[in-house]
Amino acid sequence: MHVNACSNHRNVRFQVKNGLLFLILIKSIHLQAKQEPGWAYYHFVTQDNPFFPRQHLERARVELPPKVFRQEFQASWEDFEGALFSSLERHHITEEVPDSFRAVYLGLDFGDINPAMVVVGLTHSGTYYLLDFWKNDSGQPVTEPQLLEQASKFCAQYNLYRGYLPDDRPGSILNFRRYGKAQGIKGLQRSVEVKRNKPSPMERVAIGDSLFFQNRLFFLPKTAALYDEFASYHREKDADGNLLNKPAKGQQDHCLDAAMHAAATVEFHHGDHVLNLSAA
Repeated sequence: MHVNACSNHRNVRFQVKNGLLFLILIKSIHLQAKQEPGWAYYHFVTQDNPFFPRQHLERARVELPPKVFRQEFQASWEDFEGALFSSLERHHITEEVPDSFRAVYLGLDFGDINPAMVVVGLTHSGTYYLLDFWKNDSGQPVTEPQLLEQASKFCAQYNLYRGYLPDDRPGSILNFRRYGKAQGIKGLQRSVEVKRNKPSPMERVAIGDSLFFQNRLFFLPKTAALYDEFASYHREKDADGNLLNKPAKGQQDHCLDAAMHAAATVEFHHGDHVLNLSAA
């Protein structure tokens, strides 16, 4: 989205990659420019750009939730919603298990008390299924050997191709790889580091919500308990009760994070070619 606001003395131009960035500031300038006689306001949408490929615009119209499309491609001022996964519905819990998967991944969220793992399958048609999960319900600290043991069980059960581990514990990522090599567990040996800010938490949410909108992300009966964790995931509020563009603190989101570390990372890096992806 591009916004230009001009007065007799200055020209203020913003280029916004994410339509939510600086939204309040830009909207205030938008209103000022429309009301002040010394200002001129220009508001263009993506379709006005003769160099932007029309097939990309139509693809975005099909793949993105309507509010996201209006915000990102029509420069629309959209109000925030409290629920972050607004496209998630009950039909995203399914009993139809695919016969085969192109690849199966392990997403992990580290933590002393609340670590979590989610097994994510990617089908040949580009749909993600949350196949299984583990989280610590004991209330006691979990050691790294215990995490390795659980991850090894999932590798053996689901023939995992790769683990996606967040970058807050680089030493543990190395230990997963070394353990995998020593034990002949290829899925752990191929473990990769997930940059938690690339994509950012809100970008991972946007990817997940787009997958729900496209009916490309599903829960199975074994992971149906995670539905509420996704459905209740919501935005933070400021002191005046206004919704902010970030997840609220203190939510039970460890399995959600583990799942998105895998699914959103694969989609972020390989989404345009996911149908041709042999193994990310």
